[in-house]
This record gives sequence, C-alpha cells and structure tokens, in this order.
Amino acid sequence: MNFEHSEDRRMLADSLDRFIAEQYTFGARDRIAKSAEGFSPRIWEQFAELGVIGALFREEDGGFGGRGFDLAVVFEALGRGLVVEPLLGAVMAGEAISAAGSAAQKGLLAEIIGGTTIAALAHDEAGSHYELARVQTRAARSGDGWVLDGAKVVVQQGAQADLFVVSARTAGAVDETLRYVEFEE
Repeated sequence: MNFEHSEDRRMLADSLDRFIAEQYTFGARDRIAKSAEGFSPRIWEQFAELGVIGALFREEDGGFGGRGFDLAVVFEALGRGLVVEPLLGAVMAGEAISAAGSAAQKGLLAEIIGGTTIAALAHDEAGSHYELARVQTRAARSGDGWVLDGAKVVVQQGAQADLFVVSARTAGAVDETLRYVEFEE
C-alpha cells in the first residue's frame, strides 16, 4: 500500500501549514479561543476559501476529499496549530446529513463546505462516558414532524451553530447500535 501523499494533498498540507504558521500564532489562537465566539469567523471563511473544509467532504457531497488521507492531512495541520475553528463539528454533522438527510438537508452541505453555515453535532449525553452507541434521547413522530425527548451536553460551538444535527433513537435499547434513519425537515 502506498502511503505517500498525492500532489494535491501535499499542496493542501503545505498551504495549510503555511497559513497556520503565519495567521494562527499562539497569541492569535489564544485571543480567538477566549473571544465571545470561541473561534474566528474570518479564519473560518479563509479555511473555506483555501478548500480546507471541502477537503473533509467527499466529492458526491460537494467536497473534493473526505477520505482517510484527506482527513489526516487537514487534522494533522490543525492539531499542530491548536486550531479551535469548528471543523470537527462540520465533518461530523456533514457525515450524518450525507448518510441520513433528506435532499433538502443534503443541500445544506454546500453551505457548510462554503463556510457560510456553522454545523454542530449534538450527540454527547450525561453519563454516556463517550460511548458512541449509548443514546437515551428519543425521537417520536408527531404530525408532520418529530418530537425529541432527552438532553444533550457539551455541544461544541453550539452557541454559534446555525445548524444542529441531533442524535436520537426511534427504537431500541439505550446502548443498542445506532442506525441512520432519514428525517424530514
């Protein structure tokens, strides 16, 4: 198996490393993290322009990456720079929308990739101890929509999010393996 980066990945890694080194010094990162938003909307827009957000999404979702090496290149550079922008929430919420969203919801992926929408995944619950399959929140049909019953905790960038993807059970035990169910608007 060949573990060498393609030319496109090397260019993305180089430009992202250079951008972080020049624009995201530790002092700048500290100010951004302590700001009211907890991230920089200006840096977020620049990440979109550089294609950083798009690299996290598959081509069929409007991105140009979304595979293991693409994710590794981006998150390796972000980790080195201690970047606080909501990229993990974008990819987690985006993956859920891609897997289970309606056509209209999938249309929102372009806004996430373009940096005009901040997406947050509301999954963690009190007492879950980060067990991914442990979800107590329930979703039940009500008329043309759904009613959620439960509580989520620690939703990264929740205060700034334009879009929330909330994990909930429609059936099964609290710790039963989750499956995607399509939800309408």
